[in-house]
Amino acid sequence: MRPILLASTLAVAAVSPIVAQSPHNGAYVGAGFEALGAGADYERAWGLSLQAGYVRQYRHLGLRLGSSYYKRDRQSNAWGFYSSSHQAAAGLSLELTYDIATSRFRPYLIGGWGLYRGWGSLSTSNGIQSFDLVSPTMIVGMGFRYRVKNAELFLEARAHGMTKPSQWASAFMPVTFGLKFD
Repeated sequence: MRPILLASTLAVAAVSPIVAQSPHNGAYVGAGFEALGAGADYERAWGLSLQAGYVRQYRHLGLRLGSSYYKRDRQSNAWGFYSSSHQAAAGLSLELTYDIATSRFRPYLIGGWGLYRGWGSLSTSNGIQSFDLVSPTMIVGMGFRYRVKNAELFLEARAHGMTKPSQWASAFMPVTFGLKFD
């Protein structure tokens, strides 16, 4: 009983200053590129990512409701086998951000969950296979924001790991450049 009471007291003490602060609401938009596998000799992945959403920012903590889209074309020539795939995903996410610093330059951490629909095709020597699936997705990442008047420029990298067991549900990691409006 004492550990539960202690944990509850610590949680209330930690959250109270955050709730007492006045929040700033805003929107964000960003565009970028797919980064996973882009530098490997055995695999090339090139893609586009788009992101938009709403953010409620407290001093250190932010709550984001967002949407993301990415499209990736990948070629692999591992162990003498050639394959080519075209993959895309779109979905909604709920994320928490935590600002490590509260100065004009703000590094931050990202964590959350989303629900994504993935679709595409895979070409191998055995033929073409298509896929279409919906999967819960874990999201982790980090970013940097820089304040410019009433907006913030940001750069972030987020890894999206689809949790539905499938050989098609591969992770994607967009690097996004964007603007957050107050």
